[in-house]
Amino acid sequence: MYITIGDTYDRQTRRTRSLVMLDYIQGRSGKVLFEDISEYGYNSYLMTDGLKGYLSYEKHCVCWVHAVRQLKKILKINKKNIHALQIVKEVAKLYDIDEEYRKVLLSGEIQTDKFLAARKTDSDDVIDKVYEMLDEVRNLYSPSGAMGKAIDYLDTYKSYLRTYLEVVEATPSNNACELIAKAFATGRKNWLFAQSVDGADASAFFYSLIETAKRSDLNPMDYVEAICTFGPGRKTDAEWEALLPDKIDLAKLEGIRALRLAAKPDPGRTTPYNFVGATR
Repeated sequence: MYITIGDTYDRQTRRTRSLVMLDYIQGRSGKVLFEDISEYGYNSYLMTDGLKGYLSYEKHCVCWVHAVRQLKKILKINKKNIHALQIVKEVAKLYDIDEEYRKVLLSGEIQTDKFLAARKTDSDDVIDKVYEMLDEVRNLYSPSGAMGKAIDYLDTYKSYLRTYLEVVEATPSNNACELIAKAFATGRKNWLFAQSVDGADASAFFYSLIETAKRSDLNPMDYVEAICTFGPGRKTDAEWEALLPDKIDLAKLEGIRALRLAAKPDPGRTTPYNFVGATR
């Protein structure tokens, strides 16, 4: 299951439109992924966890969380490894820089060009410092050891770890995708198997809608009830697009919520309510 978050920053509204797409694809190769996203006409920046099969993508960013994961594993075992600790602390500054300038951007105090320039200047200084620190300690560790492998990872993806600085929507990590993956994995513990490709596609479809609703600050329960209520009878693409999380009429959700809150048991009912699940 591939999870993609597509963000588009709107300069006029100073808001980021975010769409989440879960897609069941057989295989993890770069070729399979690239063919899938090209079907949607996408050819811009792509941030991944650093799987080497994805490195051939022209506008490829690598996540900093994955870049320092080995260092954090070392610190779990040996908190006194000062070199790993110093590097992890230095990398953490990248998140502070991004958050600081993004707040200013979203407030309207600066435009995207100044945001990119300022973030790049400060972040480049941090990244340069990280690699200076690596140069100072790399000869102290065996290439086959945990620290040696952590350093090698950072060396391998050096150029890709800077690419996110070229695009407004990108942050230092793809943690947002990781959190969605966690939500899907938690759900999978309940249903265990999709049983078929159609089942996997159905799961991907509904999770895409629900996670996009959450990133659009909508109540997922209200949103799902709204599309189940207003979806039947719609035929054209335009009619369906009007129900997307970032386009749906919020009054529809408010109406759904009001009906649910106002619902009361039938005072004249003499038989007990029996709630059952439906099967296909």
